[in-house]
Amino acid sequence: MRVGQRVGKGQVVGLCGNSGTSSEPHLHYHLQNTPIVDDGAGIKVFFERAMLVKGRTWEARTDYSPVKGDVLLASAR
Repeated sequence: MRVGQRVGKGQVVGLCGNSGTSSEPHLHYHLQNTPIVDDGAGIKVFFERAMLVKGRTWEARTDYSPVKGDVLLASAR
């Protein structure tokens, strides 16, 4: 990926991994309306289909925008 590159539906933009001091593999992402971090406002992200983990069960969601603390179930290709 290059700075300013447009992202299309279904395009891979990142991989789940374990780096730094994280204890588990995860994917961190952040979207904002400007390349200047201090000036930017966050942009909501919506997943067309997602599985929201709730304890030992999960719930199917559509057009879902995660909130802080959510855990989404991912599937490998």
